[in-house]
Amino acid sequence: MIHSQDSQFNCLPSDVRLTEFLWATWETQNYVTTLLDGMTIEQKLIELNASCKNGKLVDGNGREIRFVRLVGWGNAPYNYQEILYKQSVTIEKLMETYTVITIAFNTSPYRIP
Repeated sequence: MIHSQDSQFNCLPSDVRLTEFLWATWETQNYVTTLLDGMTIEQKLIELNASCKNGKLVDGNGREIRFVRLVGWGNAPYNYQEILYKQSVTIEKLMETYTVITIAFNTSPYRIP
């Protein structure tokens, strides 16, 4: 599906898709899974009045946007607290300069065992 915003966001990083969920809530009943609520990257960018300026994705205030994929696991590693701490510090540092959009670890309706 081609989105009307594609040209507006043509500087989106190659590993990020407009249709990707930042977060999502799903419900399954009788083997049918339905999206209850969620937000796509495209929706968030529109909310931020984002656009491409000089090859960089910026918000409505001209501040560059960066994406961070949050870590997560099916079974957490022994040092998961250290990993989460480092991620938190990295995000805080990025937020000093950039508008940061975090992408949840698993937005799929299917659970990781």
